[in-house]
Amino acid sequence: KSHKWKSRKISIIVLLALEHALHLWEEGLRATNTESHPHLLPDRYWHVTNDYDSIRGNLLQSSTNNKKSPCETYMQHVSPRVCHVPMKGYTEYTPRTNPQYTAIRSIVRASPPDNYVPFQEVENIYHGPEPKIPSQKVPKGEVDIYAIASVMAKGKRIKKRRTLQTQSPPPQFLKDQNADITKTDNTNIIPGQGWDLIDYYTGYCDGTIYSECNRPFYSHCLMNGHNDGQGKLIGDGTSGWLVLDLHHVKEGIIMMAMDVEPKDSNIRTRNDGMEKELNQEEKEERTKPKLNGRKNVQKKEHKDDDEDDDSIPLPKGFLLDVSINGNITTWNREEFWERRRLLSDTFSVWVLLDNEQMFTTTNTEANNHVELAIQIRGVERDGVLSISHVYFA
Repeated sequence: KSHKWKSRKISIIVLLALEHALHLWEEGLRATNTESHPHLLPDRYWHVTNDYDSIRGNLLQSSTNNKKSPCETYMQHVSPRVCHVPMKGYTEYTPRTNPQYTAIRSIVRASPPDNYVPFQEVENIYHGPEPKIPSQKVPKGEVDIYAIASVMAKGKRIKKRRTLQTQSPPPQFLKDQNADITKTDNTNIIPGQGWDLIDYYTGYCDGTIYSECNRPFYSHCLMNGHNDGQGKLIGDGTSGWLVLDLHHVKEGIIMMAMDVEPKDSNIRTRNDGMEKELNQEEKEERTKPKLNGRKNVQKKEHKDDDEDDDSIPLPKGFLLDVSINGNITTWNREEFWERRRLLSDTFSVWVLLDNEQMFTTTNTEANNHVELAIQIRGVERDGVLSISHVYFA
C-alpha cells in the first residue's frame, strides 16, 4: 500500500507538470506559428535557454577589468582566445550527433586515383532495431506503453538514419563542399593513401536509442548498445599528405588533438604490409577498440632538465610538415614535442594556427575556407601519429 501511495503521488506531480508544459507549448505555437514550421517551439520557451545565454554571455565577457578568467588561466598555454570565440570541430570519437557529417573523415580530401578516404574496414553484421528481450515483453492484457509511443511517433523515426559510407568514392556532399575551397598552388600537396581509421565503434553511433552501434563480428555482446568509442586516424612516414578542408574559419584558430602511438602497440598503418587481404583475426586486432584505450606514451608536459632527447617518444629524424593554404611549416621532433599542450593525462593538442588578423581584410565566405594538410617525413613506419579531433574557429 505504501508503494502504491508513493507512486500515485509521483504520478500526479508528473501529470501536472506535463499538463503545464502542454499548455505552455500551445501558447507558444499560437504566438509563433509559421507555415514552414507549424510545430516548432522557439528556443526561448525551453527552460534552459536563459541559462545557456547567461553562461555564454558571462564566458565571453569574463576577462574584463584586466583579470584573467578561470578559462583563460587554464588555456593560457594553448590560446586564451578559445575562451571567447565559438569553436567548431570534427572527431572520430563517438557518440556524436550526425556522425556522417561530424567525422574527421567527412572533411578529408579524397586521394587519387580511386578517391580513397579512410573508412570503417569492419561493419555491423546486422541492421535495424534490436530484438526484444524476452524478460521485458509486456504480459498479455497489460498496457503496452511502447506500442502507444510508437504510434504517436509514426513518420518521425529516423528518416535520416544513414551510415557513413564506408567504401570509396566519398559521399557526394564532400564533392559539393569542396567546390569553393581555397585551393593551394603547391602542386606537391597531393592527398596520400596511407592514412587509416582504427579503434572505432562500427555503425551509426549517435548516442540515441535509434543508434546502430558496435555490432561487429567479434563482439561478445551484440546488444549492449555501447556508443563510447575512441576512433582515430593514423599515419606514418609512408602515408603521404592528409588534407582536410575546413569551412567557416573566421577567427584564425586551428588545433589538432594527436598522440604518438607507442612502438609496442602493434599498430599497422595502411601501408604497413596491407597489400594482402586481411583475415578475420587480423581485422579484429587492427580495428577492435581497446578496453581502456591505448596507453598515452608521455604524460609529462615538459622535458626535465636532466632528461635527454630519448625522452621524446619519436624516432630521430622525425619531421612533420604542416600546410595552411599551401604555406608549409616543418617541425622536427623536438619542435613538435615542444608545441604539445597537455589538457589531461591522456589528451594533448597542438596549435597549428593562431592568427587573429588572418581574415580581417578578406572576410568573405570563400576566403574563410582553409586547406589544412599534414605529412610525416624523415621516418618510415616507426613514427606513427594518431589524430582524434580537429578544432577551429
